[in-house]
Amino acid sequence: MLSNGCYLAKSVAAIALAVGAIVACGESGPPAEKLEHEEVSSGTPGVPPLITKHITIGEAWLAGFDMTVSDLLKMGARAQEREAIFVGRVASVDVNFDTSIIAHDPPAEETPPAGHPKAEPLITPDPNNPASGIPFSHFTVVVEQIIDAPGLTEGGSINISQLGALIDGVAYENEADPIIIVGHTYLFFLTEPRPRTWISIPQGRFEVDETGRVRPVHPTWAETPASLALRGLTVDQAVAVIEVAVANASLAP
Repeated sequence: MLSNGCYLAKSVAAIALAVGAIVACGESGPPAEKLEHEEVSSGTPGVPPLITKHITIGEAWLAGFDMTVSDLLKMGARAQEREAIFVGRVASVDVNFDTSIIAHDPPAEETPPAGHPKAEPLITPDPNNPASGIPFSHFTVVVEQIIDAPGLTEGGSINISQLGALIDGVAYENEADPIIIVGHTYLFFLTEPRPRTWISIPQGRFEVDETGRVRPVHPTWAETPASLALRGLTVDQAVAVIEVAVANASLAP
């Protein structure tokens, strides 16, 4: 069951990169297994699936179901953060258990009310050892096609951080925010809450499938206005739609 609330850029910065100021959680007890998207293919015949099981380590305080492409373009401006929009291929990942990347508290209206089950701490991959920490993934992504990303160059790379990790074939991930997969290509709408710390909210991340068309990364976001405008398009078609939105935004008073 999804709750109303705010899952925009600033709250996601806290969700994705902090535990002390977290706005996502898990219920008490062992992690709940996610049944959707089981056995994600490696893409190589004869090679075992990359993901054999999904574990929800945090249930996000979700909203953002009405986000348009224009809204995705404004995320950084609302939070006074840099933005980058591009198509990129994920080259590699480093995993750690950092719990203090971002220390600021999100605005009160962006967090669950006190006592709400989604205001509890995140579950760790080792529920018997809370001190083991929460996994964070730090991806190196090669920029293939820039749409609007000052400071980036095509062929260059950027580092993107995400709550969760793929560990021994098990994906530990936040609710409705599938772990980014090495070797896959995505259309990213990023914000930079801290210098050189880029994050990607799930509403603003679209996977490029094997046919070269974009799709939302999770069914939760399939009916958002942004997804309806972009899903099923080729990369070039999606880029054209976004470029129109970028041009319109630059003309807005």
